[in-house]
Amino acid sequence: MKLYVTVDFHDELCSAAWTPQMLSEYFYLMKEKGISRIYWIDQKEIMMHSGIKARTERMLRTWDNFKGDIHSGAVKAAHAAGLEIFALIKPYEMGLLMPSSDHAEKSDGIDVVGGKILSFLHFAREHQEIMIHREDFSTCGEIETFILSFNKPLATDAPFKVYGSNTNADYQIVSEEILLSGTESVKIPRKEFLYYVFVLEDSDAGNTLRSLVTAEDAQGRTAPVTLALCPKQRVGVEEGFRSLGMLFDYVPGIPSVIFSPEQIERREFHFNAAKEHALGVTLELNPVIAGNPDPQHPLFHQFIQEWVREDLNYGFDGIEIRISSHNSPIFWSEYGSGQKVRRQRGEAHTRLLRKLSECTREARKKFSIHIEDFMYGCSPEQSCPMECFWDYHTWIREKVCDEVTSKIIRTKGFSPENLEMISLCREMNIPVNICPFLHGCPEVDKFARQAKFAGAEAFNIYEAATLWRYEDGRFTERNPQQAQLLWSIPGL
Repeated sequence: MKLYVTVDFHDELCSAAWTPQMLSEYFYLMKEKGISRIYWIDQKEIMMHSGIKARTERMLRTWDNFKGDIHSGAVKAAHAAGLEIFALIKPYEMGLLMPSSDHAEKSDGIDVVGGKILSFLHFAREHQEIMIHREDFSTCGEIETFILSFNKPLATDAPFKVYGSNTNADYQIVSEEILLSGTESVKIPRKEFLYYVFVLEDSDAGNTLRSLVTAEDAQGRTAPVTLALCPKQRVGVEEGFRSLGMLFDYVPGIPSVIFSPEQIERREFHFNAAKEHALGVTLELNPVIAGNPDPQHPLFHQFIQEWVREDLNYGFDGIEIRISSHNSPIFWSEYGSGQKVRRQRGEAHTRLLRKLSECTREARKKFSIHIEDFMYGCSPEQSCPMECFWDYHTWIREKVCDEVTSKIIRTKGFSPENLEMISLCREMNIPVNICPFLHGCPEVDKFARQAKFAGAEAFNIYEAATLWRYEDGRFTERNPQQAQLLWSIPGL
């Protein structure tokens, strides 16, 4: 069985600034361990900027070390080590929705509710008009009250505090009281602030995200709100939301966009489990999903085709397209939903894949597609991730791709749908590599044997940064026991 690895260089930069020599050593190490192919995640300018200041500094030093041409350096190092290298492109991640914790660090990001996105593509900043737009702008009078509702009465008395801010930083106390046992909801008068944080301590109170907070005018008409489920953080610094603010309209997760709107909105938020027992609320709304283009827009198709051609010119051996990303809003259904929307977006994405396949094959390179387990069971008739119908059966039957990466995110792998997909690929003579999250797959040798039996021809390590770390001038294995199991896979 073949052994592949995915490299997200953005994560390698957590520990050090890199040089061409370091990258060469890294790739020779991979070859020595039996790896034959690298999937190199290309994030364009996102690789130069991070919401974390120290990481951005390492990125910029690395960029200088490679004379501004990291991708050519990666291709050269991989080929010198005897490795294939594919460019992995995420077309729907043009800006990481998690706003920077360093709220005063820069002024040239993309404005979003509660801050700025500093990790973004310039294309996304310059063309916000092609991003997926919000559709739910309810009309009502001046909002007077927020109503916080619980899915069960409070079991005990609990201290409740309300904080306010106009900048999503430097919060001040607005009110505090004791909510009595048996309380099912609480009304919070709206003050002069733009951003609010509700803190409820020592109570297992909570509700689904959709039912948690309501905003009402004097006539009882409601308006949409934007929630923040956790505070911003600086690595290694405990400053708290009162100083740094909250992360608004951001679904934590790795990745976050794999859930359908229904799955997200049915999630429960519990104050007891929340960091600092805090929930953020504002009437400010994002007009678009800042980093997520509408798959139907022609300018988006043109940009991705140019991106693919650019990577092919670097000398990559193939192109891979991945859907999952880290930029899901909380209430995705407010950005368009329903059978017609899902079908139109899905058909547009399939048209895009056909175009990318054509230009990749014209260059006599391989075209690969991520088929991710959140796509299984997807149909226009029901809620889908990104409210898009991911029609992977058509992609396979039309042989739009030369290869498939079977990405395991939400399941343990080898579900009936996964086995059916691999079987269909085999029928169409399309090779499949299986790619679980490494930290969720402790018995990787057993998993690889099952994958081979199911018809997969390769195991894709996701990702390299969870396997190795560069420190004290050398590469060390983070989990030597698991690593030894991985090195046994090429002999299966």
